[in-house]
Amino acid sequence: MAKIEELAERMPHAPVVVAPYDAELFGHWWFEGPWFLESVFRRAASEARGVVTPVTLGGYLARQPYCVQSTPSASSWGARGRALDQVVRELLLLQSSDWNFILKTGTTMGYAEARIRAHTHRLRHLGWLVEKPAWDAKDEAFVADVSARDAFLTKLSSKTLRDAFV
Repeated sequence: MAKIEELAERMPHAPVVVAPYDAELFGHWWFEGPWFLESVFRRAASEARGVVTPVTLGGYLARQPYCVQSTPSASSWGARGRALDQVVRELLLLQSSDWNFILKTGTTMGYAEARIRAHTHRLRHLGWLVEKPAWDAKDEAFVADVSARDAFLTKLSSKTLRDAFV
């Protein structure tokens, strides 16, 4: 809550924290899901001191029709842009499938485990590369190899890919 309060003081509009959930799973595969969300809302009501209030995205936009959009400076994306784009792709590949569901139900477990390990490794290494001051030929080769492996969202420009998450 402290971080939200700090940011709210510096923003011209109220910030929004988005927490999407796959409602199809509530009560079907994620039995404790509704209870978890109830506890989140109860805690927010008792501890948030008015800083965080539950609202739908439509309700937020009705209250705040003008949203602040921030774009990182060129220096933070710069030469690392391709790796950053691949970080987005790897994270989506890791999150977009039912890997955990497959593991829970016991179907094609080896494949799911391998994909989880591969995407997690790629994410960690790409994150390390983004922070690395200088790249060598092996680093460039890794990013090129990983980018070519799944060919996921490769037709999107960097700007389009990143704008989807702004």
